[in-house]
Amino acid sequence: MSYMGIEQRFEAETTERTRYFVGDMKSETFQATRGYFVGFFMAGKTSPEGESLDILTRQDVECAIMDLPERDESKPHYHKLGYEVTYCLSGWLHLIVDQSQEVDLTENQFLIIPPGTILQNPENAPGTRVFVVKAPSVPGDKYYAEQRN
Repeated sequence: MSYMGIEQRFEAETTERTRYFVGDMKSETFQATRGYFVGFFMAGKTSPEGESLDILTRQDVECAIMDLPERDESKPHYHKLGYEVTYCLSGWLHLIVDQSQEVDLTENQFLIIPPGTILQNPENAPGTRVFVVKAPSVPGDKYYAEQRN
């Protein structure tokens, strides 16, 4: 029995997937996306050098590294389809879950928010940085609590 076909197919797939991208979170490109560097919203974007960022365009996941302001005036929101994971890299953040449960995350702690759960982040320590993952990456899957039926 010969496995040549499988080996050749594996080699071709590996060759196609050896593309990579090294990005700089302080560049204009990623500052304009509020720290998001993987997700549907990267389609059609280019690096400062003119390189296509299509390698970062995903429908299954979106990722961001964010430096959070001390006061966040954003409204409570939720996602109908996506899970959201927030991991605190440094500092601390104060969150309100489902408009009643207060949760404080400190460095190395994370919070998983399933679809339909309302989240608000009104306050953070100076210098707070988080890593956020949302899956799947669905355009328009952000709703505000006041829109909820």
